[in-house]
Amino acid sequence: MMRAFISIVVLLSVTGMANAFVVNGYECEFLTPGTYEQSYYAGWDIKVFDDQPIWDPVLERPVNGDSSYDGFGGYSGRWLNLDFGENWADTYIVQTWTHYAPYTTQASGTPYDVRWDTDQDRWNGQYLSEGQINFHTNAVENGGSGLWYNDMDVTTPVQCKARYLWFISPSPDNNRMNEWAIVGYVVPEPATMALLAFGGMAALLRRKR
Repeated sequence: MMRAFISIVVLLSVTGMANAFVVNGYECEFLTPGTYEQSYYAGWDIKVFDDQPIWDPVLERPVNGDSSYDGFGGYSGRWLNLDFGENWADTYIVQTWTHYAPYTTQASGTPYDVRWDTDQDRWNGQYLSEGQINFHTNAVENGGSGLWYNDMDVTTPVQCKARYLWFISPSPDNNRMNEWAIVGYVVPEPATMALLAFGGMAALLRRKR
């Protein structure tokens, strides 16, 4: 009698993401890094990712998400960092979006000064500038419902250059933003990929006697 090993691993997708969607040919999800504000109160750390959208595959854009007004920002020279965790080097970003409160009007965007850093000490001066990832870059004219505006859309994903990504607010800034969304993916470690592949193949085997 020959027995086959049956794995209980469920192969959800190539990368193992349960809520994956395809953007520019890449299997993505909404990334929600940790946040830490190192400045006078601007409200970023508790509001930027507190009501994330869902992806509409027909419209090919985020929908829903934060529809109320709980704007953040409004202060220039404030610092916020996003923490992409221990696997930052395996994290890739394809799009960024900003959601604005209803009845928001601004003639032009005011992008942030964006920098990669290896730690959360903004005073040590050791950082790498980031020229593609940003938010708050568009002219905005919306009515009684909040809208998502695309800030970055690339066909070659941007790989994280360090664990922490700093955003320094511009002058002038406003407090009409409700939410940020980051579309990207994390490449699983080789051991995880092997486990997923094994689980998928094992599930196809049948017990033979």
